[in-house]
Amino acid sequence: MKDFIQLLKLPPTILAAVALGTGLILFLPVNILQRLGLDKIPEQWKTILGLVFIISLSLLVVYFIIKVVRSIVSKYYRIRFKQIFPKVMNDLRNEELAVVALLYRSPNYTSRLPYTDGVTIRLKSKNVIQLTSSNNLAYGDDLVMPFTITPIAQDYIDKHPELIENFSKPELESMYKRYNNPLY
Repeated sequence: MKDFIQLLKLPPTILAAVALGTGLILFLPVNILQRLGLDKIPEQWKTILGLVFIISLSLLVVYFIIKVVRSIVSKYYRIRFKQIFPKVMNDLRNEELAVVALLYRSPNYTSRLPYTDGVTIRLKSKNVIQLTSSNNLAYGDDLVMPFTITPIAQDYIDKHPELIENFSKPELESMYKRYNNPLY
């Protein structure tokens, strides 16, 4: 049973090789099998090879079906997200829009933001902002981390700049300096 579970854990490339190898041994013409010295395989071994062939081929088919279904579902969710994103952007609160404006007008669309702040958490959950990297370090007592605006939010603001035009440059500069001050 343990060996069977190990077979289930094999990567698809190895499963394909096992299926191909066992399939060739089972289905090649006898004259080719004679040249390879595989024509005198006992019936019990042929049965085992047949089972291995069926199981590995079945696992491969299931793997590819799951891969295709996941791809279709993922594409559906991306399309659906793009359809509802304008509503998400238009429903942002004033303090959330201020952070979006800060990131949009910052160098490289990046600024440090307090990771545990409610505004940051809401914007991150709405996929408006994201961490710049998966291995960021938190700075200071406020756990300030570098965030960037997501590409879809950046494209939306490019098309609708009126969304953030109410925020003055001095106000955003003050906010940027507060979050990006290296000395705490």
